[in-house]
Amino acid sequence: MAQVYQSASIKLADEIITVIYVSYSAIATDEMAARSLAAMKPLFKNSTLVLAAQGVNLAPEFIGPKHVVDFLRGRALHDFKWYPISIG
Repeated sequence: MAQVYQSASIKLADEIITVIYVSYSAIATDEMAARSLAAMKPLFKNSTLVLAAQGVNLAPEFIGPKHVVDFLRGRALHDFKWYPISIG
């Protein structure tokens, strides 16, 4: 059965960034974040993948390559244009 996630695409220089909104439990520990990122990465071969979740302090947390996370830091989740995608 397919799961539906919210996704946003942004451009950083010549790089396409795909941001996938996941539950905080998917990134709560370093191990879970690595597993979640590794599971979704093959599905987005043509872009750089970043996972986003609303953290325990209600601020968004981003997991992905450092240069992209640094670029996204300080943005609110409502700053992105989200659209649903089906995976699975």
